[in-house]
Amino acid sequence: MPTDKLHMAQSEHCGAQETSLVSELYRHYWSELCAYLASRYGNGPPEPADIAQQAFTQFVALDDPKRIKNPRAYIYAAARNYAVDQLRINQRKGTYKLQYEYCAHMEGVNDLSPERVLSEKQRLEIFAKILAKMPAKRRRMIMLQRFEGLTCAEIGQRFGMQCAAVQKQIKRALIECSAAIDKAASERGT
Repeated sequence: MPTDKLHMAQSEHCGAQETSLVSELYRHYWSELCAYLASRYGNGPPEPADIAQQAFTQFVALDDPKRIKNPRAYIYAAARNYAVDQLRINQRKGTYKLQYEYCAHMEGVNDLSPERVLSEKQRLEIFAKILAKMPAKRRRMIMLQRFEGLTCAEIGQRFGMQCAAVQKQIKRALIECSAAIDKAASERGT
């Protein structure tokens, strides 16, 4: 029984030391970390304070935070990693939003009125012109995704690129196409 009491006392002492360490790190680095994150990644989303909070939470969740030789470096690295992950997620959401908008537009495709057929033919011509003007690599990526059904990861393997870089190229292609089609529609007055 005395051994259990000794173990509990040591655990409580270690817990108090960890809390003290985290409090000290928080006091010294919170503002600095938030300013760094804002300068590097902007004011959000995600918010610099949210990223910093996640980094400190990750540090506290370690089995033994005292083992970390450079806690500041650890917290900064955790914050950078979290920020990059969140930015990738937000970028993917933007690509999916563009795809959703395109699909929403295509809902009325079964309406085969002469006006609709002409309108879609004009859109297809604009799309073909924009594709022809795109850099070959980007054009190939959008075609692989849209016409051959490949995922960003599969396209990335073919081109030796990260999935995020492929998504960026596809998003850029979709934005170019959408802008050209919108411009043509506004010029026609439709």
